[in-house]
Amino acid sequence: MKDFLFYCIAWIILSLGACQPDKASLEAEIEQLITEGTVYQDQYCALKHRTDSVWNIVAVAMEKGLPPNFAPTDRSVFINSRNADHITMFKSFKMIDTSLQTLVMDAGKKDIELANQVRALQTKMDAFENKKLTFLKKVTATDTQAKKEFQERLNIISATSCASH
Repeated sequence: MKDFLFYCIAWIILSLGACQPDKASLEAEIEQLITEGTVYQDQYCALKHRTDSVWNIVAVAMEKGLPPNFAPTDRSVFINSRNADHITMFKSFKMIDTSLQTLVMDAGKKDIELANQVRALQTKMDAFENKKLTFLKKVTATDTQAKKEFQERLNIISATSCASH
C-alpha cells in the first residue's frame, strides 16, 4: 500500500511539473508581448504627434495672423489652447480672419477624430495590460525570479516616452 501511495504522489508531482511552461515557451511569449506592446506604444506616440502637429499649425498661424492690437488674453488663449470649443467661445473669435476660423474648426474636427482613435487604442492597450498580468501570474506560479526579470522587460515598453520615437 505504501508503494502504491508513493507512486500516486510521484505521478501527481511529475504531472504538475509537466503542466508548467518551460523557459523557452515563456521567452517566446514575452517576446510576443514585447512586440505587441511596442506596436501599441508606437501607435500612441504617432497619434500624439499628429495631434500636436495639428495644434502647432494652428498656433503658428495664430501668431502670424492675429493683428498686433488683438487683446493679449485672447491672443494667448488662441495661440496656446488646444481646444477648438474653448477658442470659439470667445467673442473675439468672430473678429479674426475667416481663414483662421476655418483652421480652428478643421483642427477641432481632426482633434475629435484623433481622440476617437486614441480611445480605441486605449481599449486595445487595456486588453494588452490584462494579457501582461495573466502572463506574469503564470510566471509567478513557476518562478518568482523570472517574474521580476520579465516584469522589468515589460515595464520598459511603458517607460518609453514618445520623445524617444
